Amino acid sequence: MIRAVLALFGLVATVTACAAHAPPAPVASVPNGPPARVDIGRALVRHPFAAVLAQYDVDIATLRDSAGTAAFAELDRHLAASSAAIDRDLARAAGRVANLRTQPIGSPLPGPIDSRQAFGSGTIASFRQALRHRVARAHELRASQLREREANAALDFERAHAGERLVLDVKLRNLHLDPPTRNRYRARLAALDAREEAVVEAERRRSYTVLAAYDAELNSRAAADAAAMSADIANGARALQSVPQPLVSALPPSVAAGRDGRPATLSAFGAARHDLTGRFGQLRTMDRSARNEARAELAALQRERDELRAAIVASIEARARRIATGEGLGRLYFTDAPRGTRDITNLLVK
Repeated sequence: MIRAVLALFGLVATVTACAAHAPPAPVASVPNGPPARVDIGRALVRHPFAAVLAQYDVDIATLRDSAGTAAFAELDRHLAASSAAIDRDLARAAGRVANLRTQPIGSPLPGPIDSRQAFGSGTIASFRQALRHRVARAHELRASQLREREANAALDFERAHAGERLVLDVKLRNLHLDPPTRNRYRARLAALDAREEAVVEAERRRSYTVLAAYDAELNSRAAADAAAMSADIANGARALQSVPQPLVSALPPSVAAGRDGRPATLSAFGAARHDLTGRFGQLRTMDRSARNEARAELAALQRERDELRAAIVASIEARARRIATGEGLGRLYFTDAPRGTRDITNLLVK
């Protein structure tokens, strides 16, 4: 984008030189002429690419807000805590199953021991919350990319029609035109503006369509992940319910028949622990990757914004020096100008 802007600056300078009608020779700089000053801030606001610079600021602020959201900042810690809690619950339940012991036949048995306690009651809610955070972050990153494409479409149009626009603008400012001719030139400028707005609006509508399809895909994937998690937890609960319970007056039938279902139950617990903690690990990896991408995108936008601003300021300063030379002015100030210095900013932006 920055290379395109710099190329456009060169094109503007070339067309200006060709469009002028027999320009007078530049007046030599007057070393002792009256000093002049330029207000860079005011010239920046009214520069043709001020809108592009402002859009960079909007995108940078959006990414900063997303990165600073408390829910996003705490997501990694929340996922780690939820994964550890699930792992502890499953390990505790497996420990209860492994420690079940039977009394010798004829000895008094204790009261019924229920090892089928529910575990991870908040697991599904935590997992769904993590999925919502992931969807929101992915949506915001995609929206930022589409906004940049809209800005690029506007910049491409400006670059393609900069010569025509500049010729019309120079004629309207520097030529003595009769009213019909002036109105015709203004109508051509208005038509260019309308075409540019149509290009940007078409890109914006396409962005809405792309973003809607992307959101639908994200939500569908999140729903599938939530359903898979629910099924895994339900399987774990059914495995827990299959643990035989000792009776008060007799040994459990599985023990009396010489069968012990604990190894299969412990294996099911182990598989559930591995699967659930693995899913949370994947979410943490995705979250970290998304945060790294957001930081890289923010750094790139800031770098491009700074390069564009530097290029605009350089073009303003170069044009100011040419105007000062043509006006026979002396030293030109861009900052810390003495009192009474002539302000030529309006000659740049009018």
